[in-house]
Amino acid sequence: MTVASGTGAGGPRRAVPRRGRGAWVVLSVVVTLVAAGLIVAQPWRWWGVGEGSAPPLGPTADVTGSVTPTPATPIPASPTPSPAPTPSAAPSVTGLPVEVAAGQRWVDQFRPSLAAQTGLTEADLDRAAAAAIGLPAYAAGVEGFLFPGTYTFPVNTDPADLDPADLDAAATALLSQMTAQFSATAAALDLEEGAANLGLTPLEVVTVASIVQAEVKSPDDQRKAARAIYNRLAGGTPLGVETAYRYGRLMAEGVPYDDAVTLAQQQADTPYNVYRNPGLPAGPIGNPGAAALDAALHPADGDWLYWVTVDLDTWETVFTADYSEFLAAADRFYAWCDAHGDPPGCY
Repeated sequence: MTVASGTGAGGPRRAVPRRGRGAWVVLSVVVTLVAAGLIVAQPWRWWGVGEGSAPPLGPTADVTGSVTPTPATPIPASPTPSPAPTPSAAPSVTGLPVEVAAGQRWVDQFRPSLAAQTGLTEADLDRAAAAAIGLPAYAAGVEGFLFPGTYTFPVNTDPADLDPADLDAAATALLSQMTAQFSATAAALDLEEGAANLGLTPLEVVTVASIVQAEVKSPDDQRKAARAIYNRLAGGTPLGVETAYRYGRLMAEGVPYDDAVTLAQQQADTPYNVYRNPGLPAGPIGNPGAAALDAALHPADGDWLYWVTVDLDTWETVFTADYSEFLAAADRFYAWCDAHGDPPGCY
């Protein structure tokens, strides 16, 4: 089984059977294996993650941890969507304005973008990320907790003209603005209490939010995607989300995010393989915005297990619990790709 879509740098990508093109075929027998007792239902934490204690992933990180089973508990639906809070203004600081888009990944999007906008090096930013920048106690690293928006790099001169101490202080101040905005948004959403009400840790909620941020555009679709993720977790079904797979592969092996995903890779016994392993990734796969965080806390009511964005211009997305309907939606997507010359996102 697999779900579909993901934004990333190249647009949505699909890990669904593309008949006639030699594309991916994904196994869909996990529910049967669960019923037969061959797979433990809902081991939500893998890659060695414990409650709020996942190690930060990096190109050389150890991601060979074991699965920790947890009981399969249905996540209740939110009767009405909770309006996402309007983020408060970033602290008033003079300097260079910096734009941060929702959903960007630290290692290959967020960090290079900040470097390009500020003149800092990626090494400067890595030092800042490792400093005391106000991350929540449950954070496993900066991924997921650098809130999107417009901030100010508090430097009015070329960073090359600064001494190392002042440079590090400016970089740290920039990231601290972002973590402060995350904390303000999380407080407005009652994220920690909401996570507890769902039977999740705050880190798991942010992880789900990062996935729905990568997968779908509208707040309504994000709430549906969150529900589909929770339905898969409750059934012990692997997520099958390509954005999460690509992120794990990038962080564990350094494979570029946009490199093709092969059938052999989908079937490989790797700790980050969400096609094979039930449960959530160890932590966020990007940095979600307020609407995605709200969606993870307030999923829609439905029995969906699959989704396919069938039009990359309008972001129309089909949600279904039926595998044949999923394949039909995938065919709609392929037809759209054929009609539009296979733009980025159609591979």
